[in-house]
Amino acid sequence: MHDDQTGTGVVACAALVNALEIQGKRAEDVRIVCVGAGAAGIGVLRMITNYFSISPYQVTLIDSRGMVTCDRSSIPNFQMPFARQPIAGASDPSQIYRGADVLIGVSGAGTVSADAVRVMAANPIVLALSNPNPEITPEEVVAVRSDAIVGTGRSDYPNQVNNSLCYPYMFRGALDARAKKFTRQMYAAAIKSIADLAREPVPARIRKLYPQEKMVFGREYIMPKQDDSRLLERVSSAVRAAYAPKAAKRVK
Repeated sequence: MHDDQTGTGVVACAALVNALEIQGKRAEDVRIVCVGAGAAGIGVLRMITNYFSISPYQVTLIDSRGMVTCDRSSIPNFQMPFARQPIAGASDPSQIYRGADVLIGVSGAGTVSADAVRVMAANPIVLALSNPNPEITPEEVVAVRSDAIVGTGRSDYPNQVNNSLCYPYMFRGALDARAKKFTRQMYAAAIKSIADLAREPVPARIRKLYPQEKMVFGREYIMPKQDDSRLLERVSSAVRAAYAPKAAKRVK
């Protein structure tokens, strides 16, 4: 379990669980564009495709050279499942992003333009997760898409999607269960516990820390705050309960 890969994948899935419901979309129908094809990007995509049981063909992967396509002279093995057939105008963002439902950024600051978000499908979901500066800021997204849900890795914006929301508590649950490895069931339990917590009333103590935010389940509150002490109990207990030694032996 790696915090930047697995941890970011878990919180991204939790964010998508809630964002898809709010935006009225089904996981099996969405098209995802992922900007960033390194360790974090591939880790997030593996978690998403496994958790939601969706096809890698619903994903368009972009790295520093552009869209990852099958006709490249050399493609790392870890990128192969997400390599697509080349399309005309693949260097044009309007072609790559047009009609996409979900945009996930795990690359670097400023790598996604407002024009790219402008051509996404109705009610888009933008998770720009690079820190300290996201691929595109919430202000830039809202300027062109009032119907978008936007998440970043930062605590000073609504909808923080950061691995700090899960990995300390996942390890606590695994240690309490005396687990020797993490399983898919443990990841799924962590995802559900985080997503569910965002639907509950927020304690007064947390509200005082963020007086400028409403923190009511909706477009601007799809994830609990990292200061929410309930995460320790909810995530760790869910992970502990999900661990099954016999199942762990079968998962590789």
